[in-house]
Amino acid sequence: MTTPKKLKPERPQKPTQAELSQRVNQIHQLLVAGISRATILQHAADKWGCSERTADDYIARARVRLEKSLSVDRMANLSIALERLTSIFERTMRVQDYQRAIAAQRELNLLLGLYAPAKQDIAVRMTWEDEAVTLIKAGQLTYDTALETFDNDNELVASLFAKAQTRLSDR
Repeated sequence: MTTPKKLKPERPQKPTQAELSQRVNQIHQLLVAGISRATILQHAADKWGCSERTADDYIARARVRLEKSLSVDRMANLSIALERLTSIFERTMRVQDYQRAIAAQRELNLLLGLYAPAKQDIAVRMTWEDEAVTLIKAGQLTYDTALETFDNDNELVASLFAKAQTRLSDR
């Protein structure tokens, strides 16, 4: 009696250049649509029977295409966006949909940089003195602890507590 030969799983046929291009285009569209890598991998396995490694290769190729398409002349893209938004603004005004017209105008203003720069909070660094005074005011630093912290410099600790007292009375 002969033992049956183990059958190797059939490997999918290598795609033609046209099929490869079509697959990469589909992956490109999925990336643009915001589809996750896991979902794209599942799609590739279901539709083409390919491995994770092959699907990752398709994703890499699609990302290269995506980068190339995004690096096209910035002014051309800006012009297209401005035209689209202007068209939306005009159509919404015609039908008196003022809420959407205002939204389109806001987007136009953003694209054109018509808004003043946003104010930015500037963090103020406290000196060690300010920090000590803040701790004293909050009751988190006692006179004795301050003496230990500042090497028994009674004059320094007294001045810190005096500053804290002055700031408390300024309220």
